[in-house]
Amino acid sequence: MFLQLIIFIMIPHLFLTGHPSVGKTTLLKTVATELQTLLPYLLLHGFYTEESKIEGERMGFDIVCPPANANAKNTNTEEWNRFPLARKISHRTLKKNEPSVGKYLVDIDNIQDHAIPSLNVPVEKNMERNKLILLDEVGKMEMKCGEFVSAVHSFLNLTSDSTNPTRNIVLGTIPTPRYGRVIPEIESLRERTDVIVFQVTKQNRDILKDLLLKNLLHIYNNPSSNIDWCKDMKDFLYTRPIGASKNVPSPPKLNSSSNLNQSSMPKPCAPLISKAIPPTVLLLGSTASPLPKNTKLSYHERSMWIIFSELFDIPFKPIPNIDTAPATSP
Repeated sequence: MFLQLIIFIMIPHLFLTGHPSVGKTTLLKTVATELQTLLPYLLLHGFYTEESKIEGERMGFDIVCPPANANAKNTNTEEWNRFPLARKISHRTLKKNEPSVGKYLVDIDNIQDHAIPSLNVPVEKNMERNKLILLDEVGKMEMKCGEFVSAVHSFLNLTSDSTNPTRNIVLGTIPTPRYGRVIPEIESLRERTDVIVFQVTKQNRDILKDLLLKNLLHIYNNPSSNIDWCKDMKDFLYTRPIGASKNVPSPPKLNSSSNLNQSSMPKPCAPLISKAIPPTVLLLGSTASPLPKNTKLSYHERSMWIIFSELFDIPFKPIPNIDTAPATSP
């Protein structure tokens, strides 16, 4: 009697992010289309969002879902199902508490009835029934539906189950912060240990598409193999710290064997007012101010000092003469 040992390897959920109109959805659709051509039995689930236009004018967005058990033999785009996600509406006709994003009214019912159910992937024991689940996107419009984010997490938990013998691979998109506004629901998705996010730009989207396609093909064709995504595609990883509004590069790590040129390391600046006055607050920005009357007091007279004096109830008194300034700040 032979004992068959099957090893199931957890595949991370893959998400794309980038600025609006950079091509995230197009990249996702291209990868899905090419995979279907190369893998005849690949099944598609999930949804993607697409603009709805009338005579070239954008009127809103649609949820686009594949037909049930769509595979390479049934990929005619005319057979895909479209449902309104949001439609342009005048602010004058928008009622209070209606779900809206900007000038678009969101159809909550279609998210509940079509977007969320499209993520339901039947568990099969047949290893050949590979599945690609599209999740485009986890965005502000979709999140107007209160059940959407929790449904996404539940779905990701299910597909991360290492005992699930099917190759269920998630390829989705998420937005990046705009104007410094971080979306907590997106951050909760990014902080999952089973999620990897790649950044899409106009410069890298073609080569990123080729690498995603190559690696996904390898996984589908080799069920017991795995890929170190963080190593193989490290140049495309989205490294913005969780909760931060901007991409912040990690500081270089120094050790005894480091060959880093110390002259390239950042150096602190000298005191901005006087060496006799110890600093008490670190300023990480500035505000627009008129040219100071005395150029020697160029930092002291900037309006940021006035703002901090109001915020922290610190008495603000102009220093008439830096050379005779007291040893401690007033």
